Amino acid sequence: MEFKRVSIYVDKTNNLIVIANGLIDKWGGMIKEIDMVEQLSFPYEENNVETILLQMMNNWCALTPEEVGSTPLEKCLGLQGYTKAVKGRKFIDFSWRINEGYFVTPTRREKTGFVSLKDKRIMLGQQIVPGTLYCALMNAIDQSTSL
Repeated sequence: MEFKRVSIYVDKTNNLIVIANGLIDKWGGMIKEIDMVEQLSFPYEENNVETILLQMMNNWCALTPEEVGSTPLEKCLGLQGYTKAVKGRKFIDFSWRINEGYFVTPTRREKTGFVSLKDKRIMLGQQIVPGTLYCALMNAIDQSTSL
């Protein structure tokens, strides 16, 4: 395994929806969210946030993603349509790569979707020091935008 990813959606009051991802082998390998979802209401404990993010990272490919149908976010929110589900939300990408370690990437919301702000990526290294993941997440939330 050379790559893992967790999706983090943040609403206007900083509540989090954290979703594990998996891999669809078709089409050269497509990363997609799976039905493993955690919600955290603001205010939250720093260590609790880090624990849940790392647990969700460990759930990488625990399920096979559904190719069609509602996304895990839509199911969690009880909405139909991804556009409705992400309205007013920010998206943060928490990933791990074998040669880079862990990193958090903020995004900018555009009409066509979320665009990674790679120049603002926060590198955390191969081992996460307690407190650094939480600080990186808060920084990424501040830098991200929503519609």
